[in-house]
Amino acid sequence: MHRSVKPQRTPTPVAASDPTSAPTAEQAAGGGSGPTPAQRARTVLEHASSAVLDVPGLDLTARPFPSPLPARTVLPDGTVLIRLADSSPVLRCVELAHRQSDNLRAVIEATDVAPVAVRHRIRGRAWVSGWLTPVPSADRERYRRLLTAGHPHWPGSPGELVLLEAEEVVIDDLWGSARVDPAAFARAQADPIAPHEPDLLQHLATAHADQLAVLTALVAERLAEVGPDEVGTGGAGAGRVSGVAESGVRAVPVALDRFGLRVRFLAGERVADARFDFARPVEHPEQLRAAMHQLFRHAEWRAGQVEPDQARR
Repeated sequence: MHRSVKPQRTPTPVAASDPTSAPTAEQAAGGGSGPTPAQRARTVLEHASSAVLDVPGLDLTARPFPSPLPARTVLPDGTVLIRLADSSPVLRCVELAHRQSDNLRAVIEATDVAPVAVRHRIRGRAWVSGWLTPVPSADRERYRRLLTAGHPHWPGSPGELVLLEAEEVVIDDLWGSARVDPAAFARAQADPIAPHEPDLLQHLATAHADQLAVLTALVAERLAEVGPDEVGTGGAGAGRVSGVAESGVRAVPVALDRFGLRVRFLAGERVADARFDFARPVEHPEQLRAAMHQLFRHAEWRAGQVEPDQARR
């Protein structure tokens, strides 16, 4: 269904544990430790910085590059609403197939790229394939409003709307690879932090070096055991600052979602990812400030920088 293209080699894990508190009841039941594959697919498809729509078999000599896909959203039934430029060769294919009462198969590939400068910036890809059809003339304005409501940041440039009925969905990201049931894809919601993530990560990377250094102290010993540029996924465990940290470990926040923060640690040729989970998932962006404060305060306690009662404030 999709091309055999994977995210860039993902860094080695350092052992995972929740740095803020014991697991909540939801986490203990398996429902709060991370996003589901369907949620991850929705988030990448709707918010990835790069996406293309491809029609298998379309003459590459007439279309040397896949058409860029600047605007899309997922409707409540899981259908993907897409706006194509008037000059898009894919749009011409859709119109021709519709006139001939043929079905046109297409694939969306969305590529999720970390919004900060770091090695292995590609965090994941999502693919959705299915049948592509034009939006009926009588429904165009209604669908345009749906696109704007779902993603008000999309530029309001002209173009034509098409619908992709999702038949196959695949996600391949830092959490792992999975095929997603289209019904689960339709029910899932994109991560509420995703629209704000680029600005938040850039702010963390440039203005919170002290807090990131505390997280480094928690993983320094395990980072010392990581081989040069190995691959894997994972989260953070307790430790103390070791020779690795003293020799210079760079901590870069590479992902932020409602469940927690992923930080990439770089020490020479060693590269490792660590997940730092929130005490409980946030439901709205407004809750993120308190969750981040609690995460960093508890990390300071585990690093021996504050007393236990201070970590609870």
